[in-house]
Amino acid sequence: MRNRAAHPTAFQRTAPNYSAGMIRDVGEIINRIWGSPTPGGRLYPAPIRREIFGIGWSPDGTHLARPWAANLLEGAERDGWRWILVRAVEQDDVWGFHCDFATTQYPAELLWGPGSVREAIAWFESTLPEGDEVEYLDRRFVLRTSTAEVDPPRTIEQFLGLPADARAGSWLLAKADYPTDAYRHVRSLLTGGSSCRPLGECDECAVEVEAVGDWGAIERAIHRAGLVLQPRQPVGVRAESEIGRWPYP
Repeated sequence: MRNRAAHPTAFQRTAPNYSAGMIRDVGEIINRIWGSPTPGGRLYPAPIRREIFGIGWSPDGTHLARPWAANLLEGAERDGWRWILVRAVEQDDVWGFHCDFATTQYPAELLWGPGSVREAIAWFESTLPEGDEVEYLDRRFVLRTSTAEVDPPRTIEQFLGLPADARAGSWLLAKADYPTDAYRHVRSLLTGGSSCRPLGECDECAVEVEAVGDWGAIERAIHRAGLVLQPRQPVGVRAESEIGRWPYP
């Protein structure tokens, strides 16, 4: 075995940073063996840090800004802009944020808005919300499917909070690290020509489909899995921009 590793029959041509990445992966595996996650890791990452940010957009939706909430006063000169305050991961792409869907790579939470920058500053200074840390691996997402399109992913809380008149259709409960993984998996199933598995752990992508059916079937699957979460009612607040926008229903 050692000889095969040291003297393989084939070779790969890679950049030096690939070796550095492999060494880092080995370090993560060692940390995991000793029971510790790796902050910022790729294989076994620690919970990720979220901070408070403002998301602002111009009246025509063509310009965007995402300052730290403590620096919101810098946006005071942007006349007519609308703002929301969110708790989100710094390196995340929040331009597609929608409080009723899981449209950011990492968990993001609406705290306030929308409103003017002065109103946002007043709320922030009176409330002083703090950042936190969240787990983001092996999350559950629920997607509604139709013959033509797929809803953006929802968290379980968003799914359970849907009113009765918004529960029609066929639904799918999936486990994945990122919402885009779950979305691509379902799109592949609907478009055909893919070897993705419709149920169970997929061999082609990092997604496991745990249940398929109507709204009630998915709700029962959630309870069987022991997931007790607080339903979150839809409020329809999102970053009003075409940049990074998902195909909302």
